[in-house]
Amino acid sequence: MSKTLGRRAVLGTALGLFLIPAGDVDAQREIREQRIGDAFTVLSPDEGSGNTIVFRGTDGTFLVDTMADSISTDLLAALDGLGVDDVRYIANTHWHQNHLGGNDDLSPTAVVIGPATLRARLQTDQTLEFLVDQTFPALPEPFWPSVTYDDAVALHFNDERIEIVHVRAHTDSDAIVVWPESRVAATGDLWTPTGWMVPDIDTGGSLAGVATALTTLLERLPADAVIVPGHGRPGTRDELARYVSVVQATVDYVRLAMDAGRDLRQIIDEAPPDVTDPLGAAAPRMLEAAYRGGG
Repeated sequence: MSKTLGRRAVLGTALGLFLIPAGDVDAQREIREQRIGDAFTVLSPDEGSGNTIVFRGTDGTFLVDTMADSISTDLLAALDGLGVDDVRYIANTHWHQNHLGGNDDLSPTAVVIGPATLRARLQTDQTLEFLVDQTFPALPEPFWPSVTYDDAVALHFNDERIEIVHVRAHTDSDAIVVWPESRVAATGDLWTPTGWMVPDIDTGGSLAGVATALTTLLERLPADAVIVPGHGRPGTRDELARYVSVVQATVDYVRLAMDAGRDLRQIIDEAPPDVTDPLGAAAPRMLEAAYRGGG
């Protein structure tokens, strides 16, 4: 399939990643590798595309996300450099096109898994106003998940149980992937340890949903868990806990302010330092996200 969608897929200024711009999609194409134990490698591109997680074992290879289609050739080269020639499953973390652009290259031999809402989003044009003021065209069938679920699905692969849970948080099509035995989790764009993730209000996301989903994830993660975000380096449980506390404080403040009749301008102007200081330059955007999501 001709790669004609890449620029539109990445030009969404990272689709929710605050303070990390997409930039020129042709300027930086390096893909960095980080090993997590023996079975996991995180591939991270130097642009607005999302991370790819590579989980390898005797049964083959399982991927989480496939970057943007503008750099799918680079992703395939990185996989080849790892000696990967047996991708059997791909789990997509949400519908944003900078996370699933390589699906069509790999789906002829790999099973793509995603929430039913993700498949539905890819089948029709998606217009985003809050994040990027841009319309993303529907993608053809090779990009769609061929296996869908409503709430959760589990795979037994490479001698591990892989749990994939549908949450409504960054979008209404999010999936969190957990390997309980390896103590590894993938969150997609629900969080990053290097900035703040703004939810996609236009396709069912909310800051309150992010707080709820990440709080539930925290409850099941051990202290030494490794949490791989959709963008940026892997983080620790302690880092995730701090992120959740700030997001929850933002949601709580906005809810109380809305109940008191405050409008958006007042909410932003009157936000106390204990809410705004941790968010830094992202504070107005995160407060607006909470407000537009109903608190």
